[in-house]
Amino acid sequence: MPSPSVRAGTASSPTMLRVFTNRPGLTLAGLAIAGTALGFQHFSATLRENELRQKNNPLYVSVDRSGGGI
Repeated sequence: MPSPSVRAGTASSPTMLRVFTNRPGLTLAGLAIAGTALGFQHFSATLRENELRQKNNPLYVSVDRSGGGI
């Protein structure tokens, strides 16, 4: 009978998780990048929701936000 890590269709848990313990810097960098990406996605969705909420308001007035000045 083959060992659990050699069986077809199954992945050995300790082998799969070993990359996280052997390369902690890479793990932290990956988590930081993923967290940053999720943060930007959340911020973008929040801005989009606020814009739609304001545009659905009958008292909404469009304002030029280019920052060009006078």
